[in-house]
Amino acid sequence: AGQAAARQLRYYRYMAGERGYECTSGSKIIRADKLEEEWSRIVGRIRLPANWQQRIEELAGDADTRATILKERAEVEERLRRLTQLYKDLLVDEAEYRETRTRLKQQLALLTVPENTELIQAAEYLESLQPLWAAASLEERRTITRMMVQNVYVDVVNERILSITPAPAFAMLLRDVCLAIGVDIAA
Repeated sequence: AGQAAARQLRYYRYMAGERGYECTSGSKIIRADKLEEEWSRIVGRIRLPANWQQRIEELAGDADTRATILKERAEVEERLRRLTQLYKDLLVDEAEYRETRTRLKQQLALLTVPENTELIQAAEYLESLQPLWAAASLEERRTITRMMVQNVYVDVVNERILSITPAPAFAMLLRDVCLAIGVDIAA
């Protein structure tokens, strides 16, 4: 029974030295279950604010704002189409064409319509994260974690998460939770 339990233990290997980071720790492995328990506590503390739907709508913009942006985009796209036609008909020289086209494309890039459906879907996913996490297999938890964080930094000696670099979509939610329990947020 002791050998079976020993075989089930998993470890994360210390990689700082191999990646060129200086570290004075002599440890080369950390028990995975300790770090995973700590990460589970972090995930378990993630909460959406009570007014999350309203906040998403505010961030995504109201219907009038969206309509205005879409109208402006259509106008700029039409100007681009007409500019191209003028250039083809030799009514605009190449320098003016390139300059105007660059300016119009920059305007288009700034006229983006926030996709509140994607934001709402992400928030609904987070709202059900705790039960999903509890029922998830180890591989599913890894997949969820990879969506939420870009990097995890570990205190090898004390076998704890020192800091994380959250994925941009999760930065605000993870920042508050992590700071509350003493895990730093790395840039």
